[in-house]
Amino acid sequence: MSEKTPSKKAYEDARNCTHRKLEGASDDGIVTLEKYFGTAMERKLKNHHCGVQSVSVGGLELASLPRRHQLRVEPKPAKRSREVCKGLRPRRGHVHGQCVGSEWDQPLASPSEMYLDRRVSRPKGGAKRGSETAGYCIPTWHGISHAWAPAAILEQEPKCPVTVNNVTFQPKDIKRLLTDVYYGAKSSTVFAGSRYNGNNDSTDQYGRHTDYSYRDLNPGFFHIAATNLLGLLNTTFFVDTDAGYEVHNRPVVGFKVYEQTAMSPQKAANAFYGLETYPWNANVTNIVYVKSRLSWINETEADGGLVASGANEKLTVGAYYDYLLELDESEEIIGGEWLYGSNGNHPDFLWFLQGKPPADTVTKIGLSYANVAKLLEKSVSC
Repeated sequence: MSEKTPSKKAYEDARNCTHRKLEGASDDGIVTLEKYFGTAMERKLKNHHCGVQSVSVGGLELASLPRRHQLRVEPKPAKRSREVCKGLRPRRGHVHGQCVGSEWDQPLASPSEMYLDRRVSRPKGGAKRGSETAGYCIPTWHGISHAWAPAAILEQEPKCPVTVNNVTFQPKDIKRLLTDVYYGAKSSTVFAGSRYNGNNDSTDQYGRHTDYSYRDLNPGFFHIAATNLLGLLNTTFFVDTDAGYEVHNRPVVGFKVYEQTAMSPQKAANAFYGLETYPWNANVTNIVYVKSRLSWINETEADGGLVASGANEKLTVGAYYDYLLELDESEEIIGGEWLYGSNGNHPDFLWFLQGKPPADTVTKIGLSYANVAKLLEKSVSC
């Protein structure tokens, strides 16, 4: 991943964009997408959109609480939580209280107690309730991004405070409750790629990772998915933006190609690997170097109607990626290779929900989607 801003020529190339069989899991990923959308993915590079600078996404976008250790119970939010949590009972081992009631131990461990040395391997201590004698540690990156990312796309954004039974819910309170609903709901997903679980991995002399689950998403699949979903199907998806062990799910809002340069396999082999013959795919007849940028929304603790005010634009970030696309004689993408820093920094997997949680969802902690939806409806219509 190169964060260097593309040159003027790169922008001109983007405006004038013209013109191996994918590694196992990536090819399966295309089949998965085609089965879900009921249409074939366009694999011919010349038929792809050069770039989709933005897509229309749902209103929430900026769900406020992405990390577990931020879900600390404070007296005022605790009172609000009781309005939407019914029949709650404590569960041992939970270190973050999304909802509280008289049954819960109120004093939670402080952030300093919970993350003293910010390590997973701390032998003792760590997060624990006030009445417990032992606890466990959580990696500092752990969170519920797999909940706020889909909520950000599928739900409207709360705009105004809502008062119920003399308790006022601010917009970000409602966002937090929605995020917790998605965290606890059973929802069907469409998933492509494989998560890298920290297996033994190394890099070869060309900078390629030896573990396939680290190399994927294959850039050929990545390019096909991004251009088809964003450009042709006008829909979006979530990616784990970290190719390594950590998982950081983000809702994608844009994709753009800044440079696209065709060359022979021999030229690519010499330019990028110092070889006479392209080594990775015997079926390739043409190579295209690509510099693209994927954009996504980051989390925030800010309150209010951030989409309506345009404040969400300040939270749109992303990354530049460098890669080769491998084309066959019919000009279809059949694979690819990451280049430079993108070898180690690229999306790990791609996914999205098939729809919102069932309307009658009640999470294990007693949080009712129907009740939260009523709060959202009132907040949106103010």
